[in-house]
Amino acid sequence: MARPHTLYLIRHLPTAGNRAKKYIGWTDEPIEPIAEPETFRLSGMQQNIVYGSDLRRARQSANLFLPHAIFHEDRRFRECHFGDFEGKTYAPTLNKIRTTEIGLIIRFNMHQEAERGLRTLESG
Repeated sequence: MARPHTLYLIRHLPTAGNRAKKYIGWTDEPIEPIAEPETFRLSGMQQNIVYGSDLRRARQSANLFLPHAIFHEDRRFRECHFGDFEGKTYAPTLNKIRTTEIGLIIRFNMHQEAERGLRTLESG
């Protein structure tokens, strides 16, 4: 009989781009400095392995959350890429879209993203 597994989904800590309200999907930004890193440790979790994207913010966040776990990076865990909007701030981008009446479609469907993540885990 297979042992049950629990999947925890944890978002990375803030980056300068997040604070500036920029689309930073594939931009490889580090997390912002943390004054008290021990406050981010996830106590009570005994995970030995963490899977995440190959971007610095994922690796750095995992190291703070679960410092003793082995981090396995895989680019298939990256957030979506925002194309021409990558690195741009939200407000001017939305204003431009409104004035030109161009629709913005962001590839972020939770069901599709969850399936993509599971396929990545299954394929090793």
